[in-house]
Amino acid sequence: MRALYITGAVLLSVVALLLSAIASGYADVPRDSPFAAIGNLPFLVMLLPNIYVIQHRLARTRYTQESQRRAADRRVLLVVGVMLAVGAVLEVVRSALFSDTLLFALATIAVATGTLVYSWFVGGVVAARTSAAAEPPRKSTLVDFYGDPYTGPDPSTNVAPILPPRHGGVALIAVAVGGLVVVGGVCLALGVELRVALAFAFGISGFLTTIAVLVVFWKPNAAMREITGESPIGGGPISRAVFQKKGDALEPDQLGRAVAYARTFVTLAPYTYAALGWFAISLGTASAVILLGSDSITGRATTSMILLPLAVIVGVYVFARQYRNAKEFVAKHPEPAST
Repeated sequence: MRALYITGAVLLSVVALLLSAIASGYADVPRDSPFAAIGNLPFLVMLLPNIYVIQHRLARTRYTQESQRRAADRRVLLVVGVMLAVGAVLEVVRSALFSDTLLFALATIAVATGTLVYSWFVGGVVAARTSAAAEPPRKSTLVDFYGDPYTGPDPSTNVAPILPPRHGGVALIAVAVGGLVVVGGVCLALGVELRVALAFAFGISGFLTTIAVLVVFWKPNAAMREITGESPIGGGPISRAVFQKKGDALEPDQLGRAVAYARTFVTLAPYTYAALGWFAISLGTASAVILLGSDSITGRATTSMILLPLAVIVGVYVFARQYRNAKEFVAKHPEPAST
């Protein structure tokens, strides 16, 4: 049932994508216009919240009290509604200013809205039926990254944190430096201009490092989601307790999982932050190198150079706040003494 539900959401998203492609294809946007820089951003802003909705509706760990569940639903709907409205406004303005395909833009907005409505209501039905047909709770069989089974106290109240992979940091550094040196060297050997070679090398290095952190930490991240039973985006009782200091309503089993989740996050987060930081640095460096050697700066380049630092500032603030709150949560719940 879940597979059919997700398939329906994907098909609706494809229809919206086709309509948006038609609208943007007929738009004659000048290169120096800010709208030339945003590209398919309106469509992405409207449709990406659909992933959030699906994950929220299918999350295994939810609040036990009805008032808390409704409050969580309102938070999700607020985020989704704001993003849908922003994307819709950008889509309509671009179509109205630079093309005569306003009808396709409105159709895109209608299908995107319908997709979110489908994901919300059908997701609720699927979650209810899946929960009703679920098997009785079984004892946790969580293992750490190395495959060793957890044999401590009752896992429902004391879950083992997930260990980082061996030499994970060394692997990320090797990918970052190797990508920079190898790609740059190949470009120079092929006679590519130094400015272009540097930009290409930095860009590829940042991209490869981001992919590497996803691959190297795939199993630990999957185990973290198993601990919480929530959406990877968060928003459930455990992630809110760890990151937003809202843990008063946690059940005993949720508290044990929240402690394990916080300890794991504090251990693994620096690797992810380092990879994302290098990605931002490499992307900014590549863009700066290209811009400094250009005779003219387009509106797309200017908009990109403004948005990138803003995105970095927001990301640093959010990540630093999450990390600080997680460390405080760990400090308030010391690890029990082993017996």
